[in-house]
Amino acid sequence: MAWGTSRYLAVVLTVIMVGIIGYLTWTGVMSPAGIGPLGSIVTTPPGWERIDEGAFSLYAPRGTRLRKAESNGVVYGDIVGPNTCLRYAVGARIALLADRRMHPVYAESALVVDGRRAVERKATFSTGEHEEWFPGCGAPLYAGVLFAEPGVTVEGVARTEDERDQLELIFKSIRFRPPG
Repeated sequence: MAWGTSRYLAVVLTVIMVGIIGYLTWTGVMSPAGIGPLGSIVTTPPGWERIDEGAFSLYAPRGTRLRKAESNGVVYGDIVGPNTCLRYAVGARIALLADRRMHPVYAESALVVDGRRAVERKATFSTGEHEEWFPGCGAPLYAGVLFAEPGVTVEGVARTEDERDQLELIFKSIRFRPPG
C-alpha cells in the first residue's frame, strides 16, 4: 500500500512542478537559454554568430558585421555580410520603406519576436529604388520589421527568395535587452 501511495505522490508532484515551470516560461519570468517568452525556440543555421547592437542582439551568418552611429538620440546602422544587407534604427518610430501604394508586390503580416509584437512587410523594389535605399546591395526583394515598442526598425533587401527567407530568420532571432 505504501508503494502505491508514494508512486501516486511522485506523479502528482511531477505534474505540479512541470506546471509551475511551464507557467514561468510561458510568462517570460524564467526563460531557458535559447527559448524566449511563450516558448519560442530560436534555431539558426550552423555557423551563424550573435551580433550585439546594445538595445538588441540577433544572429546572422558568420562574417556579418555591424556598423553603428548615433544622431539626435537615434542609434542607427548597417548589418552587412554574406547575402545580408540590413539597416536598423533604435530610439524612434521610423516607418518601414515599403507600402501598399508604391509597391504592387506587397505583403504585410503580424509577427511576435521575443514576446514583442511587430509588423513585417515584404515588397519588390524597382531597380532605382533599391539602389537609392540600399546602395551597392543590388537586390530588389525587400523585407522589414517594425517594433513599435521599443521603437526598433530592421529592414533589408535580398536577391532571391531564399535570401529573403534568411532575412526573416534573422528578424526572428532578435532578442531585446531587458529594461534597466
